[in-house]
Amino acid sequence: MKISDFTIRTANSNTDCARLESLFDAVFLPEQVGKFASTLIQHHPESNHACWFMAEHKRSGQLAAAFTLIPWHWTWFGKDITVAEQGVVATLPEFRGLGLQRRLNAAFDEELKIRAADLAIIQGIPGFYHTFDYYYALPIDNHINLEWRQIPDAAFNKLKFRQAKLSDVAFLMAQEQSAAQIFDSTNKRDEKTWQYLLTHSKETEYGSDVWIGENNGAPQVFFRRNYTGFGDGMIISEASECLTYSQALEILSFLKQLNVDIQKPYLRLNLSNDASLSRVAFQLGAPKGEPYGFQIKIVDHRRWLEKQSELFTNRLKNSALKDFTGVLRLDLFRQAIDIAFDNGHCIQVTNANEHETTSANVCIPFNLAPALFLGRHSWRELRKTRPDLICDNPIGKIFMDTLFPKITSWHPLPY
Repeated sequence: MKISDFTIRTANSNTDCARLESLFDAVFLPEQVGKFASTLIQHHPESNHACWFMAEHKRSGQLAAAFTLIPWHWTWFGKDITVAEQGVVATLPEFRGLGLQRRLNAAFDEELKIRAADLAIIQGIPGFYHTFDYYYALPIDNHINLEWRQIPDAAFNKLKFRQAKLSDVAFLMAQEQSAAQIFDSTNKRDEKTWQYLLTHSKETEYGSDVWIGENNGAPQVFFRRNYTGFGDGMIISEASECLTYSQALEILSFLKQLNVDIQKPYLRLNLSNDASLSRVAFQLGAPKGEPYGFQIKIVDHRRWLEKQSELFTNRLKNSALKDFTGVLRLDLFRQAIDIAFDNGHCIQVTNANEHETTSANVCIPFNLAPALFLGRHSWRELRKTRPDLICDNPIGKIFMDTLFPKITSWHPLPY
């Protein structure tokens, strides 16, 4: 059997939907991935048949491999960016090793260009996706484990908790916007996505319930509790930001009450270490979590850096290079990019011109670029284990410290 024996296409009918569900069940059961896929196709506002990529055997018509594109919307320092997740990846055992996922990824990359996506993300198997240029870059899936005995009983008594209703969507969207006060990058989910989370999502393996804390009938805070996930604890995957100390303690105390019936051995906050609720958990004795990471592909490195022009200018304002005029060259080995400045203003980002005179040259291994450009690690941290990340002069070092600082980010699931 050869790769040429297969057709690569996107789904185009409800029949394909049923076939995809059968494929994912065959690969993943007892995990209910088929049900999740079917629910996404039929009900998620950002999913449709054309989002599902399939490899189909030409002669038999058998579906051999598939995955989906799930759109995300993030804010990045106040600006909207477009993100596409490659999710629900599966190949039947008898068709593995033929290169089907490589062909599917090529089709996916073409779709990323059509959508002008800024980033592609994967929450997948460690190591495997590096071959498709996905590298760990931003945090996800944290484990902040708090023992129930560490949570005070009936702390304060101002909030009354109830499960969220569709009429709460506007409040939940406003709460999400407040997260931008804490994080340099976070989610931006619309009304229809929140409606999906409160309804159809509950029937999938990513099911959760959302709770609202009210004071005198007015919503004040929320949290999202997942039904399943990694570990044995009760999982909280989202919560209000900018919480007061008393609000945080009331949420934790209420969760402790909920656990009387559920009997989970501990509370797991799947939140950023910088989140409001996390900080209170640390004060109560929980150790900081060590989050996993999104594997991320920057779709077009030059375009991504060009989108940061205004941000770069703002970062230079308070630096030793605030009046700098010249060119910084970033050599990613596969490509080189020139960033031109005039009196401290970023004026142009272009593919490198070998005849251009540069003020500083920085060599950045291609596989380190996502972690650096997205602020997961500083260049100095990366250089501790990768001495091939090289700044050739003091100006280059100041540039790297200034343009690419570490950032805070957290991105809850939109499904």
